[in-house]
Amino acid sequence: MSYSTEIAFAITDFLQKDDWRYKFDDEKEIIRMGVNLKNKMGSAQYFIDLRDDKYMVFLVLPVKADEESRPAVLDLLNRINYDMIFSNFEMDMKDGEVRIRMSVDCEECLPSEQVVKRSIYIPAMMAEEYGNAVMKVMMGIMPPDLAYIEANRERGERHRQAGE
Repeated sequence: MSYSTEIAFAITDFLQKDDWRYKFDDEKEIIRMGVNLKNKMGSAQYFIDLRDDKYMVFLVLPVKADEESRPAVLDLLNRINYDMIFSNFEMDMKDGEVRIRMSVDCEECLPSEQVVKRSIYIPAMMAEEYGNAVMKVMMGIMPPDLAYIEANRERGERHRQAGE
């Protein structure tokens, strides 16, 4: 598989300007980096998968759903995804890994700095908005429907306080 060096440059140029610490793996055609989250998860790992005509940003959460909690976590993720516009939560049913994916089509253009910024910041914002709900459902503290309602209520309060 090959990737576009122009797309890779657009991404790494933004990351350098925005003071991100990252590692570029030319052999695997991915960019890796971490991010600190403002919730109980604490941090997560980015993997940016470079392709010839697109790139995909994956933000992998630091916790995995055990086999027993996976149906409830899937229920929560489905509720969250229904409202999402630019990205989506996914769970690997084999090991319970939860991640956020954002794909960017670059077939006929290179991504602008603003597009790259959004593709990196939106997954982290979603992890911050819904990460605590995911953990509550994983740990059996709260059922998915109530965790979703609580997360959206808290999200609305944060946006009101920020004047959005």
